Amino acid sequence: MEAQNPILRTISPRYEWERVNKYGEIEQFAFIVHRYVTDDLNKVFEQAKAWYEGVLNSFDEQHDAIDDFLDVWERRSDDLPN
Repeated sequence: MEAQNPILRTISPRYEWERVNKYGEIEQFAFIVHRYVTDDLNKVFEQAKAWYEGVLNSFDEQHDAIDDFLDVWERRSDDLPN
């Protein structure tokens, strides 16, 4: 679910956070919980965030073919129409 989804805003408890990806874009995330059996839900959210950021970081470190395509356009930006 997108972090900005209006339905998501009504669900509690939730944990919202942001991350800057390898392209410098700010991504917004939200975790929601259906059931829990802990008094320290914030700790659970922080651990989930750390794990998910690790997954996203590993994706960012992998070579993406689109990066090569974007590099070509960046070097030849004068060829693009206005």
